[in-house]
Amino acid sequence: RSARILRALPPYLGGKRKLLAAIFRTLPRPTDAPVLVDPFLGGVAVSLMAKARGFRVLANDIALRSVAIGRAFIEND
Repeated sequence: RSARILRALPPYLGGKRKLLAAIFRTLPRPTDAPVLVDPFLGGVAVSLMAKARGFRVLANDIALRSVAIGRAFIEND
């Protein structure tokens, strides 16, 4: 399911898609820390993967493009 969701994301130069395995290997489980804060939303990959894994996601970015895309992907099923 996660791979299918990530394919829906628009390409983003400097995106963190390739780093997702390393990022989530270091994080606690959502049952231990239920909220993930992503202050550098960028291409939405980290936040979207966190949502798919059961985290409640709080995200923001200075780029309005990232915020708009993030809202569309994170707030909707």
